[in-house]
Amino acid sequence: MTDHSTDDTAAPSDPTDEDTSGTTLALDDHDHMVILLRDVQARLDLYGKMRKDVQNYLKDVLGDAEVGTLAGRPAVTWKSTLRIAVSQKLLKQRYPAIARECEDITSVHTFKLLDS
Repeated sequence: MTDHSTDDTAAPSDPTDEDTSGTTLALDDHDHMVILLRDVQARLDLYGKMRKDVQNYLKDVLGDAEVGTLAGRPAVTWKSTLRIAVSQKLLKQRYPAIARECEDITSVHTFKLLDS
């Protein structure tokens, strides 16, 4: 099977907002796969919300504790960590020439599942 890696499968709010220009291929013989993809996306959205809700519940239960146990064994952790990141906004404001020098423009394919 060919790898068709993409960076986006989110459904847009309105398919008329999408740029649908470009070469076109009828997928009528593959409609079952588009239907399956819509079903999978809906389930992922639901499970993502459920995951977030359950995590938030457990975080509330943990309070100030960092480790939650089941039968005396660690099951979850909720710890603070530090993350170091470069602020692109600040970099562009203070050092615009360097920011432009460090830009890396690449072409990517973006896959979007349009509403029916």
